[in-house]
Amino acid sequence: LLLFLKFRIYVLKAFGEILLMATNIAACIWAFYPINKTAAYILLPYFAWVSFASCVNYSIWQLNKTKRN
Repeated sequence: LLLFLKFRIYVLKAFGEILLMATNIAACIWAFYPINKTAAYILLPYFAWVSFASCVNYSIWQLNKTKRN
């Protein structure tokens, strides 16, 4: 949200950062699972929320793209 509103960074860059964050969360889940399943399961809602945020960000990007033309 800060990337989007406060710092006025382009939507595509914010989308890229969200994808990097989702990738890192997935990597943490994958790494934690063999060691501590509970730790991996606790990260699943966070991964779901970041995935939802990336879908919203992508939708806004696509809607704004069509309004400019």
